[in-house]
Amino acid sequence: MCALICVLGVFSATRYGDDLIRKIVGDRETVEHARVLIEADLVAKLDELLGSLSLHQKLVALDRQLASDPPAVDSDVHSASREILARVSSRLNRQYHVFRSTMEQLPKSTDLFTHFLPQYDDIQARLCADLESLEAPLLTITRGSSTAAPLQQHDLIRDTLSRYQLIVSQVSSRASLALERTIAVGADQLLFFIQAVIIGLAVLMSVFIVLLLQWRDRARVRESAAEAYESLVGVMEFMDPSWAIDTSGTVIYWNRAVEKLTGIPADEMIGKSNHEYALPFYGERRKVLIDLILEWDETIQEKYVFIDQLEDGSISAASFHPDLGSGSYLASSAQLLKSSSGKVIGAMETVKDITEQKQSQEELFKLKGEGQQALRLAEERLSALQSVRETSADAMITFDAEKNIRSANPAVERIFGYSPSELIGRSMRMICDSDCPTSTDQDEPVELEGLHKDGSRFPISVSVSQIIEDGKAATLVTIRDLRAVREQEKQISHLESLLSLKSFDFIDQGISVFDRDLKLLSANQAFLDLLEFPEEFRMPGTPFDAMLRFNAERGEYGEGDIEQQVQDRLALAKKFEPHEFERTRKDGVIIHIAGTPIDEGIGGFITVYTDVTRARRYEEQQQQEIKQLESVLHLEAMDHIGVGVAVYDDDLKLIRANHAHRDLYDFPEALLEPGTPAASLARFLAELGAYGEGDVDEQVNQVVEALSSREERRRDLRLPSGRIIEIRSNPLEGGVVLVHTDVTDAREALRKARSTDPVTGLFTIEAVTERVERYFPQLQERGRQSIGIRLQIDRFGMVNEIYGQNVGDQLLKQVSQRVRGVASDDAIVGRAGGNELVLIDEAIDASNMANSVVKVLREAMRPPFYFRAPDGTRQNISLTLSGGIVCFPQNGTELDDLINKSRLAMQYAASQGGDSFRFFDWKATRRRFTSDRISIENDLRTAIEQGQFFLHYQPQIELQSGSMHGCEALIRWDHPKQGLVSPLDFIPVAEETGLIVPIGDWVLRTACRQAKQWQDDGHSPFVLSVNVSAIQFRNEGIVDGIRSVLEETGLEPRYLELELTESIVADDLEGTRQILDELKALGLSLAIDDFGTGYSSLAYLTQLPFDTLKIDQAFVRGKEKHNWAIVRAVCQLARSLGLSIVAEGVETIDHADMLTGLGCHIGQGYYFSRPLPTDDLENYFAEHDSRDAGSDSDGEERKKSKLRVGLPTFGAIDQFQNTALAFRAEHPSLGMEI
Repeated sequence: MCALICVLGVFSATRYGDDLIRKIVGDRETVEHARVLIEADLVAKLDELLGSLSLHQKLVALDRQLASDPPAVDSDVHSASREILARVSSRLNRQYHVFRSTMEQLPKSTDLFTHFLPQYDDIQARLCADLESLEAPLLTITRGSSTAAPLQQHDLIRDTLSRYQLIVSQVSSRASLALERTIAVGADQLLFFIQAVIIGLAVLMSVFIVLLLQWRDRARVRESAAEAYESLVGVMEFMDPSWAIDTSGTVIYWNRAVEKLTGIPADEMIGKSNHEYALPFYGERRKVLIDLILEWDETIQEKYVFIDQLEDGSISAASFHPDLGSGSYLASSAQLLKSSSGKVIGAMETVKDITEQKQSQEELFKLKGEGQQALRLAEERLSALQSVRETSADAMITFDAEKNIRSANPAVERIFGYSPSELIGRSMRMICDSDCPTSTDQDEPVELEGLHKDGSRFPISVSVSQIIEDGKAATLVTIRDLRAVREQEKQISHLESLLSLKSFDFIDQGISVFDRDLKLLSANQAFLDLLEFPEEFRMPGTPFDAMLRFNAERGEYGEGDIEQQVQDRLALAKKFEPHEFERTRKDGVIIHIAGTPIDEGIGGFITVYTDVTRARRYEEQQQQEIKQLESVLHLEAMDHIGVGVAVYDDDLKLIRANHAHRDLYDFPEALLEPGTPAASLARFLAELGAYGEGDVDEQVNQVVEALSSREERRRDLRLPSGRIIEIRSNPLEGGVVLVHTDVTDAREALRKARSTDPVTGLFTIEAVTERVERYFPQLQERGRQSIGIRLQIDRFGMVNEIYGQNVGDQLLKQVSQRVRGVASDDAIVGRAGGNELVLIDEAIDASNMANSVVKVLREAMRPPFYFRAPDGTRQNISLTLSGGIVCFPQNGTELDDLINKSRLAMQYAASQGGDSFRFFDWKATRRRFTSDRISIENDLRTAIEQGQFFLHYQPQIELQSGSMHGCEALIRWDHPKQGLVSPLDFIPVAEETGLIVPIGDWVLRTACRQAKQWQDDGHSPFVLSVNVSAIQFRNEGIVDGIRSVLEETGLEPRYLELELTESIVADDLEGTRQILDELKALGLSLAIDDFGTGYSSLAYLTQLPFDTLKIDQAFVRGKEKHNWAIVRAVCQLARSLGLSIVAEGVETIDHADMLTGLGCHIGQGYYFSRPLPTDDLENYFAEHDSRDAGSDSDGEERKKSKLRVGLPTFGAIDQFQNTALAFRAEHPSLGMEI
């Protein structure tokens, strides 16, 4: 159905699409032309013009008649006639210019008249030309002396306009009809579109439902497979010691019995490979029986006493393991693991301890039936007994009377970590924590603590006996490692505690525990219910044979001799071997029975009875569903999907891949056969170069490792052909599915979006850099030059603050359009961030080219810029540019160097007052920055190492109370040769070179330490402000660094304020917010410094956690009227946001009074104090404290009696002031201040 719909869609688009598009485009053009003509209202304007012309002609004739006989005409009448004629002349002249202006404003690219009246050619242009030719006659008849103008001029004008009256009327009529017809056609098209959308949605919904049903069916199959796997695991848990590996040799299962046998937990072994599962059995990595079943190896079979291959394909063998326990013989069997389709997916090995069965030569002969092999085994056993000391699992050591070790067997290395050669001649205290017993206390083994080579301690059992060795008396010590025994005791204790619990009744499985005499220890209620036993069978001590007899008598074991049935089952039970089977009762209930022997020391066994009737029914249903699924998969539905799909199983073997997957990569058919490893397909792509340069094997391993993680992943693969394929990995139950989608077009669109600035539509600075890096080598090859201009919009920060970011963005976009419009088509124009633009263009002579571009830019910026203010009014503003110019290759050939030089040149140009452009040169840079940058950079590094910096502190005063609020720490540099260097000279260089980071750290640490010292000296605590540059702010670890400084110096965070400039939020608002939130969490406060001087918006103040707003000193000290308007607006904004306000640059009492009146909280500047060194600031503290103390009594009263009054008019202010002055004169004792 989907394919049919797609075919119909393509056919319809091919058959009707072009006509429909042409019709829509044609109708749109007609509508636009009709709208323009209707809005122009040419018919009415032309009729009014002709009417006024006719009236004017009559008035002129009347005026001439009156003028021809003056005595007969009253002067008042003649004068009135002249006045009316003048008014009509003015109206005629105005209507003519209105009609002409309207005609000239019509689009010239298309003749609208010819569009609606094809029989007329160039009629619009001819009408405009005729109107222009009528201007002179019109002026003749409408000037003051128009009475002298001949009436023929009126006829000329009327005849000229009348020729077009009918044409204009016809055009307007046809435009109206075309507009109405297009509206009607549009309604029909809209109805057709809605119908098409509804049909499309219905089709998509149908497809979605089909996919949802398929997903549900697959989910059911996965659930069934999971339950089947859980059942298999449950079965294996009750088997003999068993483990399983996959085809790659990785352990995938390790049951509890093999955990107990080897002492290695399953979570430590599962996932291991490289034959690590052989270590606990053979002490070395080697192939074992489970490997032989997967791949036969003649050399390995010699390691076994015998190997038998059985009819079902499994193999069995016997082998001796001296390191397992105290030496054990194991019978092993291995068989293949296969999937439902018969594919080999791994192997499983089961071992059984047959040591007791192999104690004699006859038992071994019966087991195998091959005499020579039995004889060889007997010889091996005899040799082992004769050299028990060498093969013993216990350490056997001899020492002399001084307790120096004479000899040791190999077991000491396993127990203590020392080889025998390392111990001989050394004291026993190397391996025993206390004094080792001698022959005087040899009756009973004693427990001591052993010392391992790695320093660990562990329990050991020591037995002592006297022997003769090499003709001399010696002491023989047998040492047994008790770690495994202690662990076993813990497990037995745990089991005993379990047996004493009465929690079995909360389990829905039947559980019974019998002791070694086959007497019941415990059983839960489910045991009685499942087997339908009477209640007395739950009593402890109930014999097992009584239960067997009860079942036999009611026919549970079928027909036959009851006593024989009981004895046969009783004999099996007395073997105390793990057993597992299923029994179907008469009523059809299927019970799974699994018994496990209890550890040695307790005896008996635990049996679990589970009702698996429902599970077996479900398994049958599952098999039916799997068969149905296989029949569905034969439909090859995946081949109709438009994206590449590949499904792999748990072993990363291909199950199926569709045609789209093959076509995306041009895979050969052989690689897409089911069972192909994912590594093979990855290798094919790696050899094609799809993963880039590098080692192919390493790339393939990375791909396989990523798929093995079973995590949802998404990555892009760029093919050598240039196409980009998105690969999504989704884990499945029992495998993984990879979806491959060609996203070349989408990624290209995304790349274009990322390379375009959203505000200006220009390239981003990253896109500019990318293009220029490709551009410069081409210029060098051709021997061409280039110019680069970094532009800054002058005083743009002020505009942005006053009118807001929306207006700022409008103006920035207009400026960008003008710059782009005057630049050449080959020029690269981009936005460098904030209010900065860049322009790069090729040139034959870079200097001349730059001068020409500057002239063009200045001309382009000359007309005003119009914008819509926040209050809705349309306003205009004039803007200028400042720019720094660099020339390639004259100023360098490295892009980073040219970017830096253009920035320096722009900063120098901007400092010249605006509308200034400067070529880069080192002389100008030195004039701007006082000294050569390289020299400053070198001197800065020396200053950091030698500690040439020191701090001054400038007080901040509360304007209302006059009390001290805090201080700002300001860095100073005492240069050994130049003396004091201004921060304006060295801070920019420090920021450009990154040296600002260590300098900033020093300032923060020194200031915090000094503030804490002042507090310890008894001065009142105050807030200390420290500047943090944007470079320092973006440095990783700033939060941890500040936290470390506060902890180191002991300064409470509430007494620290960080001052940040607006530039920190120019690039990444979200990242900035996260860092500021972390800083706020430390407990310190944040201030925005130099507010209003950069490209910013008031909007971010509402999104960032600032506490204080600092008004830049340029606004406070400036003499322009608008400066204080900006200060007032900023104060109002800060108060509305709940921010404290600090004004910098307070130099006079007038500044302080005006700021107080505007509601500013804190002042800072030379009016209060210059920046002071540490000693002078302490004197300032003393003076300030004494002044406050001396004015406490009346000062507090003055504060309490202070009254602030807001008055609406200047008259009210005068009246209040006069009244207040009179009151003060009458009450001089009050000391009132006004």
